[in-house]
Amino acid sequence: MPRKRGRHAATTLALSILLATGLGACGFSPMYADRNGAPATTAVAFDVTPATDRATQVLRNELLRGTAPEEARRAPWLLDVTVSEEDSDILSSRERGTLQKRYRMSATFELRDKTTRKPVLRGKSFADAYYTITRQHFADINARMQAQRAAARQLADDLRTRIAAHLARDATRPARGGRP
Repeated sequence: MPRKRGRHAATTLALSILLATGLGACGFSPMYADRNGAPATTAVAFDVTPATDRATQVLRNELLRGTAPEEARRAPWLLDVTVSEEDSDILSSRERGTLQKRYRMSATFELRDKTTRKPVLRGKSFADAYYTITRQHFADINARMQAQRAAARQLADDLRTRIAAHLARDATRPARGGRP
């Protein structure tokens, strides 16, 4: 038995080394890295336009989580987000008096350069979260608020990832006509 463990450990180590060297040779670089492949010190910073409703405010808070307010104000990018939300019935149980619902938060977004006001990236995204209505008023309100926060967290992660990927890809493109 000890020989099998030793072989397994040696095989795992060899495979790990092969994968590590293979990824370096194929041009793989982390998304949050500078042009030389060194890890960036922070993720992409951007500011978000002020919210006009509660759903947009919840999403805005999630988008700015982990970003210092001063850093967001100095960021070269401004994200304009329009949020819509929808609740739909999924499953109902009359015997128990419960109802399973789906909460969907959808966003249309536009990332703009703060100085030129020109759009850099546009898109749409959505996130779903599920909750249960139990016919207890406070619990039902709390369940929907938790679903709203969960959907906002998922949506914010998606938007941050898409923005970072776009800006990383844009930064590696060769300059055309004097533009970076």
